[in-house]
Amino acid sequence: MIMTPNKLRQNSETELTNLLSENRKKVFEIVYHDQFKKTKNVKEVKNLKKDIARILTILGESK
Repeated sequence: MIMTPNKLRQNSETELTNLLSENRKKVFEIVYHDQFKKTKNVKEVKNLKKDIARILTILGESK
């Protein structure tokens, strides 16, 4: 799920940190499982990493 910066800015700081931890967990699970079998959606990791970067940018702006 690709989040736009405007949608992310509407969330509170706690919601953003929760999203950040969920996305990091998803990336870890996909990469870990990819060692044993091929994932169907290769772009999913790339999109999750971009979402993580967006969340970190918005968290940095709020400080």
